[in-house]
Amino acid sequence: MSAKEEESPPQRDWRPVPDPTELTTKALTREIANSRELLEAKLEGIGKAGDLRHQLVEEKFRGIATQFHERDERSTQTALLVSKAVDAALAAAKEAVGEQNRANALSLAELKASFAKQIDGIAVLISTTTSGADVKIDATKERLTLLEGRGSGKSEGMSSVGSIILGAIAVISFLVSMGMMFVKTR
Repeated sequence: MSAKEEESPPQRDWRPVPDPTELTTKALTREIANSRELLEAKLEGIGKAGDLRHQLVEEKFRGIATQFHERDERSTQTALLVSKAVDAALAAAKEAVGEQNRANALSLAELKASFAKQIDGIAVLISTTTSGADVKIDATKERLTLLEGRGSGKSEGMSSVGSIILGAIAVISFLVSMGMMFVKTR
């Protein structure tokens, strides 16, 4: 040894045994590891929570998509039902119009038959009236002939009888022409 080494007193290690520096370092390392595990667990929990939130959001979107699909289905079914209802209403209206047309045709036929009966009745009435007028004209002619035979001085009476006969002939002609007009419209 050198003289210098012998001269100085030996330096003592002032550190206690066991060395607290090593214990502190070990404790610090252990706590860092625990903190790391805790932080990793929290991050993993956050990741799982994010995944769960993502799944919930996807589930909500699927639910909304289902609602939209169901709404579209209801709309389609409603449109189909409305279309069927309109078709049924149109068919019923068409049938009702057909029935109305048949009823109108039947009513028209009955009206024509009734009108024909009335015209026939008018024709019979005109014929009867004409026959009656002919009888009266013949009777008036006979009287006129008798009156002519009784005397020529009665010519005044004859002119009034002639006027009556002419008036009766005019009335009969009018009735006959009206009867012919009714018969022609038939």
